[in-house]
Amino acid sequence: MKLSSTTVELGKIGKVIERMENESRGIKFDPFTVIYALDIANSNGTKLDFDKLLKFNSISFWHDVLGIFDNINMKTGDYENCFLPRCSVSEKGSSSN
Repeated sequence: MKLSSTTVELGKIGKVIERMENESRGIKFDPFTVIYALDIANSNGTKLDFDKLLKFNSISFWHDVLGIFDNINMKTGDYENCFLPRCSVSEKGSSSN
């Protein structure tokens, strides 16, 4: 497993955390664990389109963030339970959906 998100991608992950804090409605989460999960997913699973994720409505945003957190194997970087984020980038470099 590797961690290879760029500085720009890490900055966008920071914006994801900010949005989570603004929309969490009191739900507690560890931002460092979420950053780690998103970096693992982006570096090993499927590249993520963070701009698309940040533009999602609240339902799609939380679907992807919580889905990644719940389904990424933190040891291997693979998704489990057939999960694929809506903001994933296809092999050709364009966002899915």
